[in-house]
Amino acid sequence: MEIFLVRHTTPEVEPGTCYGKSDLGLPSSFEKEAENVLKLLPEKVHSIRTSPLFRCYSLAEYISKHQESKSNAPAWKVDSNIQELDFGDWEGRLWEDLPRFETDPWMEDYVNRRPPGGETYSELKTRILRSWEEGLQEARSWENLKKEEGEISEYKTIWVTHGGPIRCLSSIVLGFPLENSFRLVLEYGSVSCLKIRFGEIQSYPQFVYWNKK
Repeated sequence: MEIFLVRHTTPEVEPGTCYGKSDLGLPSSFEKEAENVLKLLPEKVHSIRTSPLFRCYSLAEYISKHQESKSNAPAWKVDSNIQELDFGDWEGRLWEDLPRFETDPWMEDYVNRRPPGGETYSELKTRILRSWEEGLQEARSWENLKKEEGEISEYKTIWVTHGGPIRCLSSIVLGFPLENSFRLVLEYGSVSCLKIRFGEIQSYPQFVYWNKK
């Protein structure tokens, strides 16, 4: 199995704004950025999984139309589990305008503390795990079916999502503490690739590359 983890392209938002679950628009550079993403992806995949937020859904749709132009129609899944962290009452406000008595304690332990009305990074990881396990099961079943039919074939899927979810997944796969995941540079419109080998019971994931542009 191969998973191509795509971070959405540049959103239309004022610099310094706190945003996660906010549904942002896209600037005029979207199509050019989307074309660059296409160059980093295989011509044929079996499925596309996307966050429902516009900045991801639009890119997933763009990728899907390109796949269809190559006579391939990948299965689609809109998955709210892979949308960005919910910053609650902070959404859409400038970081510099947020009260320090709220942000300072959160910065000290954002894995376990939540913004007012939002969620913790640990809670984000929990929902990412649900999608990860579901995606592995889908791929395992597909590859086993192909094997029964006498064909050795690798399931390929694209996930169009956000920086937080992709970093969470890196923590799950590589086994490092969640709080260290933001040490990884992850740019807009980048593609990271995971390869998973299935054993009888366990799965064995490896990163092939990270943050390719």
